[in-house]
Amino acid sequence: MNPKILFTTTTTPSQRILGFAATDQMSFRLTRGQELFVLRQHTHSSPLHLLAQNIDGASVVLENPALDDFRRELAHGYDVVAIGFESVNVERLFEMATLVRRHAPETKIIVGGYGALCMPQMLEEGRWEGLLDGVCHGEGISYLRRLLGQAPTRDVKSRLPKEGSSLPWLSPRPIGTMGIILSGLGCTQRCPFCATSASTGGTYVEVMNARQIAAAMQVYWDHSPFTNAVSIYDENFLDQRDKVLELGRLLQADERHGLRDYNYSAFGSLKAVARYDAEELLLTGLDQLWVGVESKFSALEKTQQRTAADIFPFLHSIGIKTIGSWIIGQNHQSPANIAEDLDYFVSLEPTFAQLSVLGVFPGTALWATEKKAGRLPAKVPWGEFHLYGENFVAKNFTHTEMLEVLDGGYRRLYREQGPWLTKTLEANLNGYEFCRRARHPLLQTARAEFFRKRSQSYVPLLKTALAMAETDRARSRLVNLMRRYGEIFGQATPGEEKLADAILKKAEEEVQRRRLSPGPEAREEPLRRYTYAAAAERVAGKPYSVEYPKSAAASRHGANTHKEDSDAVATP
Repeated sequence: MNPKILFTTTTTPSQRILGFAATDQMSFRLTRGQELFVLRQHTHSSPLHLLAQNIDGASVVLENPALDDFRRELAHGYDVVAIGFESVNVERLFEMATLVRRHAPETKIIVGGYGALCMPQMLEEGRWEGLLDGVCHGEGISYLRRLLGQAPTRDVKSRLPKEGSSLPWLSPRPIGTMGIILSGLGCTQRCPFCATSASTGGTYVEVMNARQIAAAMQVYWDHSPFTNAVSIYDENFLDQRDKVLELGRLLQADERHGLRDYNYSAFGSLKAVARYDAEELLLTGLDQLWVGVESKFSALEKTQQRTAADIFPFLHSIGIKTIGSWIIGQNHQSPANIAEDLDYFVSLEPTFAQLSVLGVFPGTALWATEKKAGRLPAKVPWGEFHLYGENFVAKNFTHTEMLEVLDGGYRRLYREQGPWLTKTLEANLNGYEFCRRARHPLLQTARAEFFRKRSQSYVPLLKTALAMAETDRARSRLVNLMRRYGEIFGQATPGEEKLADAILKKAEEEVQRRRLSPGPEAREEPLRRYTYAAAAERVAGKPYSVEYPKSAAASRHGANTHKEDSDAVATP
């Protein structure tokens, strides 16, 4: 008989980073500093859903419970409680494990996620004795299947709740538009600061092959009318050239959607991108790539072979959007070279950017190195283990100095280049024109149509971007972009002009509101309860049903109880 399992996130209120919830990565990092164009994101605990979907028995996934909500859920009686956590949430995990031991002493507690790397340091605290029954290090599906006595190697299914982001003043309730697919875990690049590489010992563990990924993408588009893209989680997806090309062939062969609809965001190193030519890359279905630049002066193996100054313009010229990441606090950086380093990154004009302080996380190679060098404080609060936390002593900068550099970098990206939508539309127009000139017929037709639709979706925002531009350079860029769009697709229709005017009016109202009430608006993800039937009882489409129970914490923390799933129901 299969045990009754509760999968749960750590409790709310969530850790705040720069005033935003740690789950809202669009706000506190990828669109940070972009004034009205900061995106708000809603997310899900995809790893927990993936586990629930790939075991035989019935289970519940609880997202964003307050401690009282978690206590209430325990009353349903569970054989196993599985908690996913990150290092920043260690204190919340301790509260939850203590609560389970007090109210359900026979229930087994297992934990996992990247926070599991912290376990040796957690045990040193001397307060974890007898609290946990199991810790999953690395890939969780086979771990859990073995624990439950189920076949560990059968196919993986992935039909996860979609995530989404929006401009909160224009669409305050972001619906799910982005599907999530887990291709694999770990990374062989072995960057010393990387928690994902450390979690698998520098090895790569494939979770889904190209055929399974293509099938999962098809399910998203077939069953979810709002699907706009998928994100493929795999630390260096493009490194697996054969897998990426096979996925492209499978997507091209789908007559219903094909390259007209299918697209995904993925990770790839500078070195990996250099192994593809332009048409080959577009035929894989790739639309957005996260590329780690880290530093102009980096000696990391993944940044070698071709420079970022080559790769970023190449990607943008064929329509592929970028997320560039840069880190301050590395030993080779100093006050003498940091301006040149940041100038280099800004010159790449990434579509989205992550500028962060070097994090020294337990379990990584860098943790051991910095500990030996004496640059780790005797005690670091667990809440400091995030992208902007103070968790080590940098060689050449104070923590305050590093934060000031990051603030300046984000400000420059926005003031000099305009918001993310400017660079997104530019790339889409580039993609359209490139595909129309391409040799491959699918690029000339299906992929060109994809870029046309994407370009048209951003045009209504241009008038607002122009009105809010802060520099002549940003304004000139937008004027040229509007002219270029008109030359390619024709001038805006009266209906499109009316929509653009309505958006501008909303933006002006938001500017006035912020003058009266500055600062980020607090938002907490709502309590969500997903029920998974036993595998034999699941039907086609969504493998879960979802409720939004009323949480006692909702009114205290400004939770958004919007129902992102169409089959959601509210419960008291």
